[in-house]
Amino acid sequence: MAKNLSSSQTTLPYAVDKFHEVSLRLSYRIGRAAEAHTIGEKLVKPCLIEAARNLFNQRQVDNFQIIPLSDNTVNRRIRDISSWLEEKVCSEIKLSPSWALQLDESTDVSGSAILLVLVRYVSESRVHEELLICKPLLSNATGEAIFELVEHFASTYPCERGFSVYIATKNKYRNRLDAEPDMRLQLSGNTPNFAEILSGCQIHPSH
Repeated sequence: MAKNLSSSQTTLPYAVDKFHEVSLRLSYRIGRAAEAHTIGEKLVKPCLIEAARNLFNQRQVDNFQIIPLSDNTVNRRIRDISSWLEEKVCSEIKLSPSWALQLDESTDVSGSAILLVLVRYVSESRVHEELLICKPLLSNATGEAIFELVEHFASTYPCERGFSVYIATKNKYRNRLDAEPDMRLQLSGNTPNFAEILSGCQIHPSH
């Protein structure tokens, strides 16, 4: 079986990493659009294959079928991109001459207390606003509990836009969503470096 797999891989016109890069880019767009992660396998990939069947030969159609876009894969890709964006923001904050936080606490559809923190900082002579924290408050929403999550920062402004994104994402698509990775993609003004993210990813089979 390993021999057959190796043989089939050598016939591919693109490097395997290219398929994972396409998967990464499509997952990014799914996250930015706040769509359910299942849309990759249920709609995006079938549309790509259908278009390919009408435009290209069968060998090229087969290439589209290889693109990994399962629910688990899209979720993993979004988390990879979110982690990269978080590291980029933290590195830029360290270089900023000044920064401020937008902090607020609210409850989600399940009644859980959620802390949302956006950060404003200066990078390359421009003011940036990025998601810093979106975490459940496991204890009562006391000042001490909030301080434990943002002890390295100070708090100032309200976060209406961030909460509207959180509520829309939580309500519309997944009742048990860890919303932070999706929200970071939706709210970020940074463009991911896909090649850098892909170089740090451990390649998994789509499942």
